[in-house]
Amino acid sequence: MPPKFKRHLNDDEVTGSVRSERRNLLEEDSDEEEDFFLVQTQVDEVIDVMQENISKVIERGERLDDLQDKSGETKTAASWSTRHSGSVRSLPGKGGGEERKHR
Repeated sequence: MPPKFKRHLNDDEVTGSVRSERRNLLEEDSDEEEDFFLVQTQVDEVIDVMQENISKVIERGERLDDLQDKSGETKTAASWSTRHSGSVRSLPGKGGGEERKHR
């Protein structure tokens, strides 16, 4: 049965094997580096989208606050108008007492 491995390698076999291994390692690193940069690019894109979304949420919150303030002002004005409309109707010449008598 022949031996599975050589006991002694000549210099060309060792040098060739070192070059081959170096080439394989560099190719593997290149693939890993490309994968890293691809993932980093995707992470950067996700960060950009999230920052845009956060900005939009903040702007939306500000608009909702403005709408809530305006709604409160409108409610206050409507309440004031309702309370004071009765007193305006009862004033003479303002749609109240005298006009009702003439009808």
